[in-house]
Amino acid sequence: MDIKRCFVKFVQFNDRTIQMIINQTVKFSTVYEFNDLNEQNVIVGFPSKSHTFIDKLKNYFSDANKRENVISKIKESVLCNDENIPKCGEVRQYCQTIASLLRNPTWDGFEKIYWSTIVEHISYIETGIFCLSGADVFKDDAAQLMFAHYANNLRGLALVYTRDVNTKLPTTIEYKGRQVVCMEENDYVELIKGKCFDFFCCKSKNWKYENEYRFFSTPGLQTASSIGLTLKGLFYTDRFDSEAEAPKLKLLRSINEKYYENPLFIERLIRSYQEEKFLVYKQENSKPKKYDVLEYLEQLS
Repeated sequence: MDIKRCFVKFVQFNDRTIQMIINQTVKFSTVYEFNDLNEQNVIVGFPSKSHTFIDKLKNYFSDANKRENVISKIKESVLCNDENIPKCGEVRQYCQTIASLLRNPTWDGFEKIYWSTIVEHISYIETGIFCLSGADVFKDDAAQLMFAHYANNLRGLALVYTRDVNTKLPTTIEYKGRQVVCMEENDYVELIKGKCFDFFCCKSKNWKYENEYRFFSTPGLQTASSIGLTLKGLFYTDRFDSEAEAPKLKLLRSINEKYYENPLFIERLIRSYQEEKFLVYKQENSKPKKYDVLEYLEQLS
């Protein structure tokens, strides 16, 4: 297996994950679901010639469901309820003002700063993001951190995908903090369509251990094959299934047999006592064998 085409998704083991494996789907999330508040960093000015753009925004809000969704997201964006926090009351009132104006859309009294806030939240609502780590996350203990953070304290799974050679590369995340994005007039239209991705491709250097890549599309479930990914197998740790009959492992093996005809690898990871990283642990010819994770993946067809 070409390691450069290999990606990893760390997940909890629950009904949603089971259905993802069975149906061979992936979920495109919005930044509202992410654990980094700084992901909500779309900060826009307004184009000098904004009439056409505002007409498109008004058309967007002709859909009552979309309008209510934007209102709810703007009101939820007030992260504090403590009146002692400076300007908390002002922020809450600002959001309430926008909500009131949207519910009575005569469009009178709409200032450009209101439109800017609205554009930010529409972009979050309309942009779907599927996050993965590159296989190099297994070079050191970064994979242990990912298992701990995203896979229920190492009780979940690491799903391993390969990318088809003929499909578009995912976007590599740059770890250089929040960036200023220069926008042309057409970019504003793309932003409210969920198709302007520059704001979602940079993170703080403190997240660098994640070795993250991103696919972009509309939010929701899609087949993995639609973005050129194929599930090749999964890793679990000693914490995954400690029950005597190993029901979780039995379920995964049953899914592998019934829905995949057994091509998926299902392997246990153990910690190395020489280095701070995982090793693949296997029984071969009744003897225990240990493999470096990247070497194990490279040997797969």
